[in-house]
Amino acid sequence: MNIQHSVVTISVTDLNTSIKRLSKALIRQRWKSAYTVADMIRDRLFNDEALREMTQLERNISPEKFTVTLNIQGPKNKVAEVVAFAKVTADQAGLVINTDLDLTRVKLFS
Repeated sequence: MNIQHSVVTISVTDLNTSIKRLSKALIRQRWKSAYTVADMIRDRLFNDEALREMTQLERNISPEKFTVTLNIQGPKNKVAEVVAFAKVTADQAGLVINTDLDLTRVKLFS
């Protein structure tokens, strides 16, 4: 398998929206959603025993940038599948996921 280092950044707001324009309640809700999406990615990677053995994940929280960053080292195609699946949930929650992975070729299966 093609093992690769990937970076996934989950942002509480997009570049066009100032954090000052969001209510404190909405910011809290989005932070909670960001943690949930990060946990979803971790759980989907580590629930598969074969993936767990070849995957490393580090989570960094940056309150001043309103982001949660995941540094993932693992099989490129499997990590891309998991991130693409999580991106759907993130979009519904108003979050933005940026990654160096190519998600355009990923077919989503639940």
